[in-house]
Amino acid sequence: MGEKAITPIIAIVLMMMLAISMSSMAYVFLTRVQTTVGEGVQNRTESMLREIGTDIRIDNVVSDKIYIRNTGSVDITNKTLALYVDKVLTNFTLSDTIKPGSVGTLVLDTPISSGSHTIKVTAGGSSDSEYVTIP
Repeated sequence: MGEKAITPIIAIVLMMMLAISMSSMAYVFLTRVQTTVGEGVQNRTESMLREIGTDIRIDNVVSDKIYIRNTGSVDITNKTLALYVDKVLTNFTLSDTIKPGSVGTLVLDTPISSGSHTIKVTAGGSSDSEYVTIP
């Protein structure tokens, strides 16, 4: 008679172990999902804040140099800038990061030819265009 009572106890213990292990697996899975989603949201938020804080203005244009002012609240680097001369993407060199309130110099790989041109500089969510005449 004592032997018959052991089988239900073993079944209950096994079911409890199964429930505990499944709960643990669900916890680990949901924790990893939450971490991944949280990191993605954080990265996107930081990216959007950088774009919102980016603002530039063209100060002056010479045949092989363009001076731009950082009127935003974040640093501007070579990676965030794009330069278009007459709607054509143009290669340039930016020697250093442009701090907020500072002026930076874009040195063109190929000088702009004489004549009238449209210059456009973009950085993140900001851009500035200027119509210039190079003598």
